[in-house]
Amino acid sequence: MGLGAGQNMVFTVDTLSLGTAGQHFVHMPYRGRIIALHSRVNTVLTGADCDITVKIEGTLVVGLLFTITQSGSAVGDLDSDTPTAAAKNEAGGYFEAGDAVEIESDGGATLGAASFTLVVSAQDR
Repeated sequence: MGLGAGQNMVFTVDTLSLGTAGQHFVHMPYRGRIIALHSRVNTVLTGADCDITVKIEGTLVVGLLFTITQSGSAVGDLDSDTPTAAAKNEAGGYFEAGDAVEIESDGGATLGAASFTLVVSAQDR
């Protein structure tokens, strides 16, 4: 399926546990840029916070990281972030068709789960 430049697509990834460090990969079917990452807590976090980072083909996306906090955690809590680097490369959130986008959790929580929504935009570059 092809998209025209500027059209958006959304990918959803569910975690089994934020209490275990892990990586969740999304295959990018076209060239584009990450617009945002959102998380929704599905199971209340206990024990500690959980840090989330995003990488494209192993390169950290600058500015696209956040902490899902344990204190006051509730089902349905939303966290969001957007890339901040202006560079038209992986660090700036740009990817090529076939690249893997990795959503990584540090496993800081004892228990907890979340769903992640990755919003991307097709790009001509």
